[in-house]
Amino acid sequence: MNQHDQATEGPASINPRSAGCILTAVAVVAAVVAAWLGMRLLKASSGDMALAAARNGVATSGLQTETCTLLEAQLARVEAAHRDEQLSPAEVISAVNGLLQTPALPALRLRQILRVDLPASTLPEAQRAEVGEALANLWSGLLLEDVTAGQVSGALGLSPVPEGQVAPPLGDEELLGIRARALEVRPEPWVGSLEGFRPLPDPVEDFRAHVDAILASDG
Repeated sequence: MNQHDQATEGPASINPRSAGCILTAVAVVAAVVAAWLGMRLLKASSGDMALAAARNGVATSGLQTETCTLLEAQLARVEAAHRDEQLSPAEVISAVNGLLQTPALPALRLRQILRVDLPASTLPEAQRAEVGEALANLWSGLLLEDVTAGQVSGALGLSPVPEGQVAPPLGDEELLGIRARALEVRPEPWVGSLEGFRPLPDPVEDFRAHVDAILASDG
């Protein structure tokens, strides 16, 4: 082969078959990298979606602003740890489930009715006591785990409220309706008194303790 032929052919002549193999290998590597990145993004977004679901649950729960603020403070702790990669997406979901997959939100609404709506009602004292006893009995069912969060929500007639708004005060007829539904869910009377529920652990504190445990388990 003369110098002209070598110059024309060039020093980097590649067999077409070899070129095809290289391109295929590059495509495979690119696909693997894309899949890996996709999985990382999916996992990361799962933590974000869990936090968004929890925040939506709190925002539409109808709870008083003070209670929502306390719950949001715990969600902010989870979010900060997630952003700093101290918590995996699975741990974020586990933390959020401590709020969404427990009776926390229905229990907080039940407590709000007992402490705010019922005392503000114009029911006669005897009827007010009957409503209180039925709700206390419902709460005891939650603690004994023979009443589900869904049953409590149904008895209370809970439905999402516009985001960020507090549930409107319940009228007398609504409170009597709640009493009737509560007795349908758990007709067996509780032997204690309504005051016996005051020192019980606060669902907000239960959630805080749950977040504490998740953060402490890091690493």
